[in-house]
Amino acid sequence: MAIGTRTLLPPGTSLLDGAVGGIISGIIMGLVSMILFVALRIGSFWQPMYLIAAVVNQEWGMLQRFDIGPLVVGMVIHLAVSLILGAVWAWIISQTAVRQAALVILSLVAFVIVWAVAQFIILPAIDPMLIRVFPLWLWLVAHAVYGLVLGLYLTWRWSTAAVAAPAPTGRM
Repeated sequence: MAIGTRTLLPPGTSLLDGAVGGIISGIIMGLVSMILFVALRIGSFWQPMYLIAAVVNQEWGMLQRFDIGPLVVGMVIHLAVSLILGAVWAWIISQTAVRQAALVILSLVAFVIVWAVAQFIILPAIDPMLIRVFPLWLWLVAHAVYGLVLGLYLTWRWSTAAVAAPAPTGRM
């Protein structure tokens, strides 16, 4: 239920909603990357997942043929990070007085910032193959898609939770 600009949620809702939203956003982010890799002739359909798996084995980032091992490793890493980031973001947002209308834009901006931190600080140290092969602009677009989808999901989910919440009685 909305009080002023804040939506009150049942305890634990923000973490669960963020985790689910993170998985959904991660799947869409991955699919956008995979489709654009093929459509723009950057690499194979599976290569974005292989590039994520390259954090374990750098050679996997250059695979062009289907290989189930690196694919599973890349997907597990990608979805685990997506889940964690979604849950953390939802928890952060649930602690603030953000209007639902601003949540989508704020989420998009936040994940562009996450992209910059990953691109320029984290990934050069742990997955240099991804930095070399994944086009900078596409990596940015993929993160913007993640933020946009997560913001839309949380806005929808929390507006549904707010509507379903019981009305206050006015008693303390």
